[in-house]
Amino acid sequence: MRILMHLGLNKCASTTIQSALSNAAKTLSEAGVYYPLSDSDGAHYGLSKYYGFGPVNAEIRPTSLADLVAEARIAGCHSLILSSEYMSLYAPRAVRTVLADLTGCGADTRFLLFRRSTDAWIRSLFNQYVKTVDGGDYLPSIDAFAKRVLNNGAIDVARRVLQWRDSVGASRVDLVSISEHGEPGTILGPFEAFADCRLACAVRVPENVSINTDALYAIGRLRQESPSNQRDREIAKLLAGSTPAVSAPEDYVRLGAETRRQLQANVTEPADALGWRPIGLEAGVAA
Repeated sequence: MRILMHLGLNKCASTTIQSALSNAAKTLSEAGVYYPLSDSDGAHYGLSKYYGFGPVNAEIRPTSLADLVAEARIAGCHSLILSSEYMSLYAPRAVRTVLADLTGCGADTRFLLFRRSTDAWIRSLFNQYVKTVDGGDYLPSIDAFAKRVLNNGAIDVARRVLQWRDSVGASRVDLVSISEHGEPGTILGPFEAFADCRLACAVRVPENVSINTDALYAIGRLRQESPSNQRDREIAKLLAGSTPAVSAPEDYVRLGAETRRQLQANVTEPADALGWRPIGLEAGVAA
């Protein structure tokens, strides 16, 4: 059984990839490649939960690699694609168990990770935070938000890439660097190469797409108000493209030089020399 395991680093197009693969499940199956659809949006949280990466949601049924390999064989497929954001989290015992189970299944496995530039990554994270978090401290700019992220110690993206690569072996890992301004391409390219078939263009996921700066600022201000039907209607209008009544401060999405340096030290620089293959992000897809 051939397996391609996408370890979805956060804010690196995982939602778009999973949605596109879910929509292409029939095409993949016809090519002999199984993509499980049991979880929401095609993200294989059951697999992550089984091995202890997360999530903790009681409604999600843990699913082992052996279970998924068996499902693929029942479906008449010779290959399997798996994708989960939680799987990118590095837990030594969990990783050892995953590798042992892959060996037990007789799997020929490749691991796939995507990354983005520091600025694009933190902007996407800020975009998500402002659009979804009510109350709490109102962070007046992306620079203030980035400092908060740095202080909580959660941005260990480069470390996780290095640990996965060292654990599974460099020859089994494909590293893809997403460029928002490079040559047009499709983030589905590595999956198409694995399946040896052409897939539909990556689909757009509206609720996860970055919005313009003024609208983001207006939503952030509304999120600080007590929840109400009126407030939620205003937010929905802004998300749908309504013109905001306020303008964002000039430095609202501007990173300070020192903040950017610290982010790069955590998000990109330690893994820069690993041989990332550049690929363009299709216009209009979710980040």
